[in-house]
Amino acid sequence: IAKHQQVGVEEALINLAVATNGRGKVINQAMSAKHIDHLVEFPHAIVSTDGVGYGEKFVTTGGYDHPSCFGAMTRLFTRYVKERAMPIEVAIAKITALPAAQLNLKDRGYIKEGYRADMVIFDPEEIKTDATYRQPAMYAEGMDTVILNGHIIMAQGVPLHKNEGQLIISS
Repeated sequence: IAKHQQVGVEEALINLAVATNGRGKVINQAMSAKHIDHLVEFPHAIVSTDGVGYGEKFVTTGGYDHPSCFGAMTRLFTRYVKERAMPIEVAIAKITALPAAQLNLKDRGYIKEGYRADMVIFDPEEIKTDATYRQPAMYAEGMDTVILNGHIIMAQGVPLHKNEGQLIISS
């Protein structure tokens, strides 16, 4: 952008902030697939995304963001469970029990009486994502039902566009 505008990097950033009313985004690939492979396969590694959840308006208006917003967890199952033979129980723990323990969330991470009902019912053979940098807002395939805080937010693969999430502050 700076080269195109024939200005310094700092001025280009200021121009971008002004032009987007402070809503400019930068998508940066800071890690290689090799590094991610090594980290994900580490036994105590949790898998998460800094991607943001979006509503239907974002999807239908063609807003742009990182494909991990729609495909990070799906890629865990396609790349590491299906392609690299990571046990499915290990992959599930990396996105449920391990992060809940790390963040000291007492009522999440397991299917257990008294815990929050956060569950995804999916077919491990059918799960896949087509989210890319050019088309990041692509729902994953193979997902049947998503339950968040005990509320069904996806049924038979169709998002119900309910907002049942909540802000979690770990202690």
